[in-house]
Amino acid sequence: MTLSNRIGLVRFSPAKVETSGPVSNSPGPHTLGDRWLSVDEIAEYLGVKRDTVYKWIGRASMPAHKVGRLWKFRKHEVDEWVCSKGDQSKRRENHGHVSQRQGKKARSKRD
Repeated sequence: MTLSNRIGLVRFSPAKVETSGPVSNSPGPHTLGDRWLSVDEIAEYLGVKRDTVYKWIGRASMPAHKVGRLWKFRKHEVDEWVCSKGDQSKRRENHGHVSQRQGKKARSKRD
């Protein structure tokens, strides 16, 4: 490829980039496969709407990191959070707590 300028003719070739493996500037467990996910990507991953993700950030302390005006997520942090929420609901069921839906069904049967 050639470019001309006032000084003369300059010839250059684009640099070749090796894509043999993951690129990382810092040592550690994070690779390109463990990248930051957006709200839309995490909503799709969890199978919920993006509004639900925003509610969970505010109300249910979903692990999220604000970068500028955007929320970003680590998949493994969200997976751990979901599993811990599942463990909490199992503990509630084992301690005799009744959900609102179950309570309504029980009341309607009594009436």
